[in-house]
Amino acid sequence: MSKKPPGKLIDITERLKRRKLGFGFGKPASKNRTPADGNEIPPPPPDGRPRAPLPSMKYPAGKGNLAKAFEMIRPITELKKRHAIVRAMLMLPWWITPNGVTYFRTVLVMPIMMLLRYEMYWPALALFLFSMSLDFVDGALAEARNQLTAVGAFLDPLADKIVILTTIFAISDRAPQPWIGIVLFITCMLAGLLTWNRLSKLFEGRDEPSDMAANLAGKSKLVCETIGVSVCILGLATSFAWLMPIGLSILTLALGFAFLSYVGQIR
Repeated sequence: MSKKPPGKLIDITERLKRRKLGFGFGKPASKNRTPADGNEIPPPPPDGRPRAPLPSMKYPAGKGNLAKAFEMIRPITELKKRHAIVRAMLMLPWWITPNGVTYFRTVLVMPIMMLLRYEMYWPALALFLFSMSLDFVDGALAEARNQLTAVGAFLDPLADKIVILTTIFAISDRAPQPWIGIVLFITCMLAGLLTWNRLSKLFEGRDEPSDMAANLAGKSKLVCETIGVSVCILGLATSFAWLMPIGLSILTLALGFAFLSYVGQIR
């Protein structure tokens, strides 16, 4: 009858076995073994603890910079999940519904156009920013009340497109820069493609809210469009003519995010 070695000897034996077999996974560790992205795996630490994941595994090759840029925007998009925001949304009256807020901010486009037509730029800018801020309210209200639906997720970005495109159209005849017409045309084309893609998902029976909701590139596009249109209206309201080219440049940047949003939607 053999005696068991002392506990300290068992611990040393297990450590030696793990080092020999490569963390106890059943096969010897190799210095040439590499992960899927081609980066060399560093040697295991001497104390036998699990190895932390490589930073390159988080962002694949060729997409790291874009992924990191989107990660910087993510805290803004996750703001509606804050506890204080949820409590504020739950304090609203029951007759204020998420889809009702979406309909209301879409209707606001008519007084915005009238104010821009009569060159009342400051009230138009205030009403435009108020309308775009309601985009945060309807989504936060739907999440707080657990009323996320495919119809609401479809109407939300559609309302954004209506407000943005109508406002750009209203200021296009007052902008001295000729390329605002080109920006408006490309924006309309990409907006039509995104809307048709969401409609096709509804026709196919993909009625999950996550299938209809805007992705991170789409939300980045909306932020750029809101800032770009606001700067353009501010350029019309003041004597600073250099604000208009800056606003149009931001709108041009939004076209890139719109293309990325469309690519992400069709995957």
